[in-house]
Amino acid sequence: MRPFPGIRTAARSGRSFQRYQKALELLSCFHYVLVVADLSFPDIDGIKLIHSLRRLAQVPILAFTSKYTTEEEIQVLFAGADDYLDCGVVLDSERCLAHITAITRR
Repeated sequence: MRPFPGIRTAARSGRSFQRYQKALELLSCFHYVLVVADLSFPDIDGIKLIHSLRRLAQVPILAFTSKYTTEEEIQVLFAGADDYLDCGVVLDSERCLAHITAITRR
């Protein structure tokens, strides 16, 4: 059994995080227990996104990317992310869920 059977993704709940401003607006309007942030937003740098998210809320942030570099991981963690996941070409849902479980148990 999955540890979070009630988790719904932003897309499944009808909320789209395709645009940076919309993501910040939603974070300021609703209470989230976790933010999973894809660092490939089209209109802002991923590091700036993490800084902005952290300024708005003290919610756990899991950042992920398919273009992993050690330098980016360090910058993202210093920017305020709680965890960083290199997902390669395909996002491994079980691995992602394990990281989510770890950071939300704190």
